[in-house]
Amino acid sequence: LVLMQAEFLLLQSAVNEVSEGEPVMMEAVHEHPLYWTDLEGKGYANCSICRSMVGGTKTTGYLALQCRLCAPSGAKGFAGGFQVCTACYRKSAVMTGSGVAAGAG
Repeated sequence: LVLMQAEFLLLQSAVNEVSEGEPVMMEAVHEHPLYWTDLEGKGYANCSICRSMVGGTKTTGYLALQCRLCAPSGAKGFAGGFQVCTACYRKSAVMTGSGVAAGAG
């Protein structure tokens, strides 16, 4: 558990440094640019790929890629829109051979 937390913190730092404000394109998953967003305390959100709640252990934290163009559902306390959890982004990066730096910009 300690190693998972350390890995998450390192990944979060790397992502924030490399892609702060920079869009990530995942054409195979979504047609719009996605932006890294910390969803902690910003309402309930599910990953649009695995359907797990962002912030749960399966999604490895509250950091997610979120579409700024897709409108949220409008339900109170629900982030809505389109988001990809860190775990699904990692799987996609491994499958496509891209990484955080390759996907940014």
